[in-house]
Amino acid sequence: MPFPFPHRLLTIHWVNPTQPDETGQTGLRFGDGTPPTQADVDACRVPLETLWGNPAALIPNGYKLAFLRLAAIAEDGRYVPGSFAKDFVWTTLYPGAGAATPIFPIQTACASTLVTALPRGQASKGRMFLPPLAAVLGDDYRWTTAQANARSAGLATCINSLQTALGAQAQVYSKGTVRSSVGLRAEITGVKTGIRPDVQRRRGREVAEGYGSTSAVT
Repeated sequence: MPFPFPHRLLTIHWVNPTQPDETGQTGLRFGDGTPPTQADVDACRVPLETLWGNPAALIPNGYKLAFLRLAAIAEDGRYVPGSFAKDFVWTTLYPGAGAATPIFPIQTACASTLVTALPRGQASKGRMFLPPLAAVLGDDYRWTTAQANARSAGLATCINSLQTALGAQAQVYSKGTVRSSVGLRAEITGVKTGIRPDVQRRRGREVAEGYGSTSAVT
């Protein structure tokens, strides 16, 4: 089985109107497989608007929330039989509160690591790829640690609020391996953000990665 337990998957979708043929997305998994209701996904709106609308989180103005999707995922990685995904759609695209520039290609992201209590191995860490920071890169082609920390704090607050809205813990899931066919899951305990823009690996190797401090998820 791809996953150790059924769960709910929330995916967050945004657009940049200057790149109309592209859509960005990232997701979070929550520890139960209860089929979602429309009220569930509607309740996720405020935490995401709070993140996007927080100037300190540095979501560029040009990156605008388009819709949320909440689905119940079974152990086989497909929708729980008989369940349907529920969407919340912004009738007016919701812009970030950061500066409009610099504008990166939508494939460029700011990667935040989801930390768990497991020090290493399966389900020890996850990642979320959100829009790049609305800040000019330094001469070393990296953002500052303070800017990364501000993104981490905003994202941790968002995850805490989503947990309250959905009544379930945000978790990292790992698929089974040859040694452990069932896979593992672990609750997210913190967020730390990289200071290097996440780009194609062959380019990323030329710029050393670094991380800010960890913001707690409770």
